[in-house]
Amino acid sequence: MSHIDGLIRQLQKHGKRTVRELSASGSVSAETFASLHRKANSLLARLTDEGIQTSTRVGILGPNSSEWIVADLVLIELQCLSVEIPLEPGVAEQHDYISLCDVHNLTALIVISSHNNSTDAVIEIFKHPKPGRLKKNDPDDLTVTFSRDPNDPPTAITISKRDTSNAIESFVNVWTPTSKDHLLIVVPFTSFQQRFLVYLAIKYGFDITLAPHELMHQALTQFSPTIMSNDRYLWMSLGGRSFPGGGA
Repeated sequence: MSHIDGLIRQLQKHGKRTVRELSASGSVSAETFASLHRKANSLLARLTDEGIQTSTRVGILGPNSSEWIVADLVLIELQCLSVEIPLEPGVAEQHDYISLCDVHNLTALIVISSHNNSTDAVIEIFKHPKPGRLKKNDPDDLTVTFSRDPNDPPTAITISKRDTSNAIESFVNVWTPTSKDHLLIVVPFTSFQQRFLVYLAIKYGFDITLAPHELMHQALTQFSPTIMSNDRYLWMSLGGRSFPGGGA
């Protein structure tokens, strides 16, 4: 059995666990896995009503949030191929949704945006009125993500369910996570490494904290996480603190 099967059910199983969000202003909001489970079932029903079917290419556009996690889990449940759209500077609503769908050959786009300038995010579904011819995907394909090397143009990378499950299994074999762990995410979910760790947290039932990368050190101090991705933000910040003159 794949380690990413039944993740929505795992939200209910570990319903008391929380996803915290540390905003740029420093405020903290929290939501239980049980609440995410209800939202996932609601979005699942909405997408089904829109006629979104297995193997459909569906994009996700928006900043890190618990709603982003919900959208990703629902697309896994529907066995859709999710395409993680890099979020350009600016408000998500300013994007041309039809053009994004055309560029990425999407049938639909899930847009996550803040509501009335509050911390609450909302999920909108944009369905392409005239989608292009669907490309036949490998049934094992899970997601399309993009490289984020600032020195090179973005490259689309397709990641399989099998490789994702193997990555989780390898992590478990080496680090043996438990319900006492706590995951910190400071990098956009368009980076796949963040998401497989979220799947791990949901499967094993431990808390998740989302924070902007500029508040990484505050989050480390305030929440004492035990797991975070090996990311350049951490090493760049530590290098800058240890070698402020640039001698790292």
